[in-house]
Amino acid sequence: MTHAIVTGATGFLGSALTRRLVDLDWDVHVIHRDTPASTAALAALRSLGVEVHTFRDVTQVREIAARFPGSTAFHLATNYLRDHTPADIAPLIAANIEYGTHLLDGLAGSESRAVAAMSFFQYRDGRPAPNSLYSATKQAFSEVAAYYRERRALDVREVVLFDTYGPGDTRDKLVPALIEAARTGTSLTLGNRAQLIDLTFVEDVVAGLIAAADETADTRVAIRAQAPSTIAELVAAVEVASGTRLDASFDDSRAVNDLVTEAGDWAAPGDWTPRVDLATGLRRTIETGSTA
Repeated sequence: MTHAIVTGATGFLGSALTRRLVDLDWDVHVIHRDTPASTAALAALRSLGVEVHTFRDVTQVREIAARFPGSTAFHLATNYLRDHTPADIAPLIAANIEYGTHLLDGLAGSESRAVAAMSFFQYRDGRPAPNSLYSATKQAFSEVAAYYRERRALDVREVVLFDTYGPGDTRDKLVPALIEAARTGTSLTLGNRAQLIDLTFVEDVVAGLIAAADETADTRVAIRAQAPSTIAELVAAVEVASGTRLDASFDDSRAVNDLVTEAGDWAAPGDWTPRVDLATGLRRTIETGSTA
């Protein structure tokens, strides 16, 4: 049996990955940091037969890795903030650097490998260029991963993620906001209509993460759409998928951020390619329900 360790399993992407691994008959172990908000999500995971471990320390990770030699650890836990206040500094460091470091240190010396999610916000032209404290902490963890890969012989794969969407997404993101506006008739003021966004359906992202664990995958890979869409194109696609005209206006005076196209040009994991186009993904999201 193939064994997996998953962090961030109560989140949008982590829960989808966990469900898919269970469907594929993987033996899944979730390590989570104890928070009140995670109670219902953890109950849902346990109902799938997933073994849940409340994070304690490096020793705990080492014990789990020893029980299941050759396991793959998918590290998706993160604390995402567009902007931060002084009160956010410690939680960002704890979630985005310390937690993952405990995981990698616990895996070092075992036969396990790690697949760690990174963000395109960290890069420009394929090189580190964080543009927020969030992306700076993610980049710091990338350096930590390099240490364990190069000095501790731990097989760590880094997966650069762009924007994701799909059913069950309750995050403060554009696609859920547009779908909610279509449902309620709420008016929205958006940025420049020419702004690009790189959206990949959650089902495809999960397949890419699993592909990144394959022996042949590169050390750093990217999961992204075949081509980005403009915000105007996304609004039009939501209107078609929902059958509703959105009350949306654009602020074209705002500068266009080119990071989507300039972050870097990494290979996809193995022969992975996105299979769900934007129109189909939006329709499935709306039909299933955009919130859990």
